[in-house]
Amino acid sequence: MNSRLDRAFFSRDSLMIAPEILGKALVRVMPDGTRLILPVTEVEIYRGMEDRANHASKGLTERNRVMFGQGGVIYVPHLWHALDAEYSYR
Repeated sequence: MNSRLDRAFFSRDSLMIAPEILGKALVRVMPDGTRLILPVTEVEIYRGMEDRANHASKGLTERNRVMFGQGGVIYVPHLWHALDAEYSYR
């Protein structure tokens, strides 16, 4: 069963989206057909440019440009000693 979330899902308010993606999974099909499945266990919500914790708060840069595009795209910030991912919402 394909329960892939479409762009319309991510075009809603982040306060509605965040609790709904907890427990979902990020799935990547590798070139050899292997499926890499990572569960969503934590969600952060940024309510706009005025939130200084938001990496987009200082404006558009090459690093954060995905956060200014369509919703439903993953933004992965540079972190030391950890892997983290953030979705860009509309």
